[in-house]
Amino acid sequence: MNEYYIYAVDDDPIYHTLVKNALKNDTYKIECFLTGDEAIENLNVSTNEVSAIILDYEMPGRDGISILKWIKKQKKFRHVPVILLTSNKDKENIRNGISAGAYYYLTKPFKKSVLMSLVRSALNDFKYKDLYVKESKNQPNPFIEYESGIISIKKVSEVPLVTSWLADASKNPNETMTVSELIMNGIEHGNLNISYDEKTMLIDEERLYSEIERRSQLPENRDKHVELKFNKGSDQLHVTIKDQGDGFNFEKYLFFDENRIFDNHGRGIAIVNSFLDIRYLGNGSEVIVKFDIKDTNAALSKKETFLKAS
Repeated sequence: MNEYYIYAVDDDPIYHTLVKNALKNDTYKIECFLTGDEAIENLNVSTNEVSAIILDYEMPGRDGISILKWIKKQKKFRHVPVILLTSNKDKENIRNGISAGAYYYLTKPFKKSVLMSLVRSALNDFKYKDLYVKESKNQPNPFIEYESGIISIKKVSEVPLVTSWLADASKNPNETMTVSELIMNGIEHGNLNISYDEKTMLIDEERLYSEIERRSQLPENRDKHVELKFNKGSDQLHVTIKDQGDGFNFEKYLFFDENRIFDNHGRGIAIVNSFLDIRYLGNGSEVIVKFDIKDTNAALSKKETFLKAS
């Protein structure tokens, strides 16, 4: 049985109890801290791999944002999802948290069911990212090795590997990792036609990944894929992400909407748009992303490559 170590950082002990009660599960090991400094000290010395952090925004001394920024600067912890707790619904505070790398926001007081669904989603993402970030180090990176190419993605489990490659090629890896949201959107909503409300329900019921697998095996979806076509310039990489769905009303998701900000999903495109240069084409089944790349001295292949992520 896998064990997940989760940190709860809040200056109010009442919320330590609430988090423990909400996440009462044999596989969750909750460690609680009253200050961010205590949590940082423990992160640096602990032999247990932390899988998620639940962090209070407003704390005396170092607040949640400063702790979050520290976490995202550490190579060892930057992929760990951080859920921010806040009693402040101010849009600017929310943007600051998301820009600093928060995985999700949750208002106080929170519902146990919502926290549970957010943690499940965060742990699933962490599991895949952690696995493929490690795997990507042992494989040639097509975004570095080639000037252009096409990558075909069929499975959700392949997304972290591709986004790890993108991050390794980028000047700003943490920001570029958010491209995974666009690829996932292409798989879930584009190719598999999972609606917004359906995804909300599936996350709550812990059935999202099993439903993705089920729909992927249907005859009409079995051969569908998301295509990443990339071209490298002197200092930028242009990536076109195209799914095989019917498109969607992308404009309503480009910016943060306070009516959805505390849902258990639905902010991915806005997060990417706040960091990177993105442009949707046509009905929304195709999006172009541009970002700055590292200056490498490696010799590039002039040939176009076609790869499958798996």
